[in-house]
Amino acid sequence: MQRIKADEVETFCKFHWLLKNRIVIIANTFSSIPLSIKSICIQGEVQESKVSLMTITEVKGLEFDVVLVYDQGMNETEKYIAYTRCLSELYIIDDARIAF
Repeated sequence: MQRIKADEVETFCKFHWLLKNRIVIIANTFSSIPLSIKSICIQGEVQESKVSLMTITEVKGLEFDVVLVYDQGMNETEKYIAYTRCLSELYIIDDARIAF
């Protein structure tokens, strides 16, 4: 598990998208996600060549190559669910002070 700053998420996702990795950003609620991150995602679904933005409920039972978790406001069970969705790389988005 590694930490990534919220302002680096867009560049990071574009890089992994070029590598054809399945990427998801998981959050407790969509309202907790900064607008800069929402703008690069498709919400609530998995599509080829797209970065998915999903809630804990939506990712249960799914797996992704790369998982980024915005764990603000998550309890321990929700963090466990989010952290175990990755097949190869797990990143925690670390910077809640970005303007929405």
